[in-house]
Amino acid sequence: MNNRRVFVLCDQMGETAVRKKLAEGGWSDSQIPLVENWLEHSEHRRRDEENSPQARAARSAKNAAWAAAMAATIAAIAAIASAVIAFLSLPSVP
Repeated sequence: MNNRRVFVLCDQMGETAVRKKLAEGGWSDSQIPLVENWLEHSEHRRRDEENSPQARAARSAKNAAWAAAMAATIAAIAAIASAVIAFLSLPSVP
């Protein structure tokens, strides 16, 4: 199998399956350096994608959404507490 075919096969399998096959000894001696090289490039590509402006913007948006959800939860609790206090402060009917 030539170098290009090994890289195409790795792309099709995905990083997890390639690592598993490597750990299980499923690559020939001539393929191992190619597979290790592909894994190294895959890791660099993943790190670059994780640090891209789009990824940072997505993380920022996710954090803002969590903050908004927490604020909404606190507001709901405060509304319930206000309703309970208002109910308890009603005059009792004889």
